[in-house]
Amino acid sequence: MEDLIKKISEKVIVSIKDKEYVAKAKAYYVTQSSPKKWYVKVFFEGLYVLVLSPSDNFIYFGKDIGSIGYDYPTPKRIEFNGRIFKKITEDYQIMIKYDFGSPINIEGEVKFIDYECIDNDNLFVSVGLIVRTNSRADIYAEILNLNDVRIKL
Repeated sequence: MEDLIKKISEKVIVSIKDKEYVAKAKAYYVTQSSPKKWYVKVFFEGLYVLVLSPSDNFIYFGKDIGSIGYDYPTPKRIEFNGRIFKKITEDYQIMIKYDFGSPINIEGEVKFIDYECIDNDNLFVSVGLIVRTNSRADIYAEILNLNDVRIKL
């Protein structure tokens, strides 16, 4: 996964489940509860985001949908798109560096609550409150395998 992360550069085409996206920004983050475990977010046109966490062997791809309709902080269970999601974590994200893109347009510090779907392990919701702007950045996503993501040469 780290090799894939290194290959993602500005304007590179990333194929995710056979659909192509052009990388606009890439940043590295840690959380308050795990400051030594970094992860990467790659941002694409259309408010799409790819999250890669090598230490957790965890990848998800989704879309920033603004707000899913719950006030922050959200409850232990939420309903979205006709499905029930249960809370799995709540933390605080901190950007430690960015490779490309604008630091103003990349999420910086974010309070977030993550949820997993109770009837589909591949669906994921991350409810985010961007501290700098006090705006929402909720992500509706699908959990992926490493072979779902490729760099187009």
